[in-house]
Amino acid sequence: MRVGVFPGQDLATARKEVETCLAEAARKDPFLANNPPEVVWDGFQAEGFIQQPGTEVEETLAASHKAIFGAEMEERALTGTTDARFFGLYAKMPALVYGPIAENIHGFDERVDLQSCKDVTKAIALFTKAIDVAKASSSSFRTLERAYDCRADSYERLEDYDSALADWKEL
Repeated sequence: MRVGVFPGQDLATARKEVETCLAEAARKDPFLANNPPEVVWDGFQAEGFIQQPGTEVEETLAASHKAIFGAEMEERALTGTTDARFFGLYAKMPALVYGPIAENIHGFDERVDLQSCKDVTKAIALFTKAIDVAKASSSSFRTLERAYDCRADSYERLEDYDSALADWKEL
């Protein structure tokens, strides 16, 4: 059985709630009342986490995405976990998860859309350049908007993956 917890919910408390619920249900069953189930907590366990929306870094990534894809970046909530949880909970550092269009992740016939891989590479290159410009010119990420504006036109005109990679290497 997979058990997930919400941000701010204590893992030990959640485990105790599951064990209590299972024990109560077992007492009502004739077989399980005489053969109580044993709960074994195995596998990865982690506190819940949510990255609060609206950070300047997220806005910059969204602007980079829009410049390349011509559409707003889609936001998704995941029931699994990513390394963003570690950075957010323990390093107090905002982290974003961004990547290509994919299907059946970690499952049978897992796959990604190749064109979206190429386009994501371009968006990440534009995003990385905006971050570099902001670091060089100011301690504030507000500069990212100006950095984005000065590079967007050149990235919109990138027509193939090789051009994106060559441009990225120059960054």
